[in-house]
Amino acid sequence: MTKIVSLILLIGSITFGLLMIFGTSKLNQQNDEATLKTLSAALSQHEDSQNSIISAPENNITEEFIGKASEKIADEVIAMNPDGLQTIDGEQWLNIPDPEALANKIFQEKIANFDVSQFKSAGPKLSDLKTVADSQLPIKTYAKNLQNILSVNLVSLPEQPSQKDMNSLLASYEKIIPLLYGIEIPEKAVLIHQQGIAVLETHKNILEKLLSADSDPVGAILVINLLPEVYQNAADFTKKINELINS
Repeated sequence: MTKIVSLILLIGSITFGLLMIFGTSKLNQQNDEATLKTLSAALSQHEDSQNSIISAPENNITEEFIGKASEKIADEVIAMNPDGLQTIDGEQWLNIPDPEALANKIFQEKIANFDVSQFKSAGPKLSDLKTVADSQLPIKTYAKNLQNILSVNLVSLPEQPSQKDMNSLLASYEKIIPLLYGIEIPEKAVLIHQQGIAVLETHKNILEKLLSADSDPVGAILVINLLPEVYQNAADFTKKINELINS
């Protein structure tokens, strides 16, 4: 569980890093009138955005793993005993596979065949976003609006987060993402904006699975494989939006 908590902290740090794209000197102006206006407009313009958000599948991977393991054990027992029960010294015997070795084998197969793409978001469709002409919305205004959404709603984690802290981080993702669907985006920033939403939606999906570690420990372990790609995508998003703002 310690490893999972550390990973949650890392995911939270990536999200917080998005704030650094624009600098933090003005991030505490949460009551700024322009900020409130931006958030209000985003909510009113896209109240149905929840229907567009990409969510993680709700299947319990651990239960699937146990079911698969049971089938595999039965197949192994049958394969090791083609003639059925053997009588030795008047007693009936079966060859039984080593349960620990078999469990490790099945788990390694599950890791190799696990489709992590089910937790990855490709980002919103163009039709799900409110795109405007570049002449109608300067890129720096768009960047400020994006900054406002993050600064008002983002939750950071303490060094030793509780379950409540982790749930608060997830709740902040769930609040931020619909707002990002609702703000106006200049045409030249659309692709980057889509990538940013994809990063956050993927973060959210991973966090949801990590938070379900008690009921689905295998699923929590498997989604860890997504982290290197998540970090790279977040870095790419940061680089691209900085280049766009400074162009």
